[in-house]
Amino acid sequence: MSVETAVRRLRLDPQFNRNVTTWQTLPEQPARTAPFPTDLDPRLAAVLRAQGIDSLYSHQAAAWTAARAGENWVVVTPTASGKTLC
Repeated sequence: MSVETAVRRLRLDPQFNRNVTTWQTLPEQPARTAPFPTDLDPRLAAVLRAQGIDSLYSHQAAAWTAARAGENWVVVTPTASGKTLC
């Protein structure tokens, strides 16, 4: 099932809609990327490059920096923005 079909079904479901106060579609935005951190293990960088990933999204780079500094961090970004790799 496509995302569009799933959303359409949810919009038509009265039981689901009792818990929804508003529907919004956010406009598409260009990706903000950052180069791989200099302290990233070269083997990991090679695996990422082999998968067609040649840079990080800016929030992935920020998460890396915070984690390496021993800080707590939370990532909140829209769908399909690379959270899985954080």
